[in-house]
Amino acid sequence: MNTIIERLSQIEERSVAAVAEGTEKKKELTAQYEERTRQFDRELDQETEERIRKLREQADAAANARIQSQEKEAAQSIQQLERHYDAFHKDYVDRLFREMTGV
Repeated sequence: MNTIIERLSQIEERSVAAVAEGTEKKKELTAQYEERTRQFDRELDQETEERIRKLREQADAAANARIQSQEKEAAQSIQQLERHYDAFHKDYVDRLFREMTGV
């Protein structure tokens, strides 16, 4: 009878040890999982920030190129108007003078 009780006691001790070991292993795995999750989140945040930065740079470059193009077009238009004025301003003045004076 003592041997049966000793045997049951040994089985219980092993069971308790197995449960404790399982609990400890679970804690370790949970900690590893949480660290991996934090690392993944950090990497994802960095990657997202880098993508956003590149998109902003591209948008800024496109906007600057468009502004430069518009400035160039505006300067060309002004030069064209100035050339037209230089070529025809005397005619406009003469015609306006004739219309105002009736001559």
